[in-house]
Amino acid sequence: MSSLIGVMIATLITLTILPRYFGMIENGTTQAVNATTAGQFQALLKAAQLYIDKHGSDLASTVPVGGTSPIDISALIADGDLPSGFTTVNPYRQNWQIYVRQPESKTLDAIVESSDGITLTGQSAVAIASLTGAQGGFVPEDGMFGSMNSSNAYGASGSWQLPLAGLPNPGPGHLYGILVGANASSETTDYLYRDSVAGHPELNTMRASLDMGGNDINDANNVNATRGVFNAGNPNGGYGGVKVGSAYLYGDDNDAAVRTPGTVYMQHYDGTPANIGADTGYFTRNIGVNGLDPYAGLPAGWGGGLHAKDGYFEGTIATGTGGNQSNIITNYGYVKVGDHVDIQDHASVLNPGCGLWVSGACFYGDTTNAAVETPGSVSMQHYDGTNADLQADHATFTSVRLGTDGGNAWPGNSCGPNGTIAAKADGSGRLLSCLNGTWQIPPAQISTYVPTTTLRYTGYNRPNPVTGGYSCPPGTTDMNIEQLWYGDYGFSSLHLCSAE
Repeated sequence: MSSLIGVMIATLITLTILPRYFGMIENGTTQAVNATTAGQFQALLKAAQLYIDKHGSDLASTVPVGGTSPIDISALIADGDLPSGFTTVNPYRQNWQIYVRQPESKTLDAIVESSDGITLTGQSAVAIASLTGAQGGFVPEDGMFGSMNSSNAYGASGSWQLPLAGLPNPGPGHLYGILVGANASSETTDYLYRDSVAGHPELNTMRASLDMGGNDINDANNVNATRGVFNAGNPNGGYGGVKVGSAYLYGDDNDAAVRTPGTVYMQHYDGTPANIGADTGYFTRNIGVNGLDPYAGLPAGWGGGLHAKDGYFEGTIATGTGGNQSNIITNYGYVKVGDHVDIQDHASVLNPGCGLWVSGACFYGDTTNAAVETPGSVSMQHYDGTNADLQADHATFTSVRLGTDGGNAWPGNSCGPNGTIAAKADGSGRLLSCLNGTWQIPPAQISTYVPTTTLRYTGYNRPNPVTGGYSCPPGTTDMNIEQLWYGDYGFSSLHLCSAE
């Protein structure tokens, strides 16, 4: 019985240990496979470097700039860069492939990647890349370690990251290694050659900025450049940063100038005048156009500015100072004059209507009539503002407002000439006529009035326009010519005032 119990205990212990034992065996096998894969990876990277060292010039001429070309592994075996019989398949049955790319002229990179086969777990991909070294890497699953994605390749321990847009991409779970500047050791451009070397123009090409240390470059023929940057101001005692003949081009942080002992011209290649296009132009002296002298031929006392034969403007012409517009001519025919206009001959307004405006009044005319239109009164005056006479053949008025002959219009006062009329100077508005040299009440004056009703209603009252009240003027007879009935308001009557 005790033996049976011992066997059962031994069996139980064995069952407990076996999973861990087989896990250790599996883990050791995976590590061995990963190490073998990393060894292949290292050998391929080293072989790619050796191959580019030998064939860098040829590859630089055949691989397109900005492009990628594959290199057959058999070529590396034939070249002795890989041992004979080197397998192109890794332990995960993935195919090894090598590419050469030329990101910029004369710079070659090598790419070693695996494709197809068994997709590596993230753990195996990281392990193989780490065993390979700094140049080894992998393409991860999207979201691996939180932020990685399959559109990039990543180096061991995050040593580098390479976007795969435009490059071969084997997909997630595959290996990816890169040699940047793999041809750097084989390049012969460490020195700038004074003389040309057949088939090697790069030996006469600068790959970095050239610092002359303040020294001159003498006896050059043509200098072809994308841009020239020169010191501002007046370097070396000159008048600008660029000198052509005796002329200088000056520039600083704000302004630029052409400085010359003579005249500055804008010309075509054949020497004929060329146009100038600019935003704003400033001139300190006069301008002459169409062959006219900027100064000769101007009226006496004129300082000038622009001397031209004709001017055509599609906007507005204005004169004034300090932004004020004293005089304006617009492109749609509006003219504003700040002071006055002297017309030597005559002025014509072709379209009928208000052709001449003075403040709020206008002079109207058409093919038949003329008028002065004003919101107030029209007066005829002398230059000093005193009233002037008005002479006409016939005159038609809606009403006439008479003066008092300067306060002299009073019956019996002298007047002249005969036939003149005025309003009586007492403010009554009564009409006086100048008869035989004295002011008199007109003998044949007729007027009317309607007084207050019998019930004292004044709504129908009509005062006498001559007296201003409800009576007839002296020298006339008051006649009640019609009785007026206003219903509840009572009676009134129409009175006629007639000359006696």
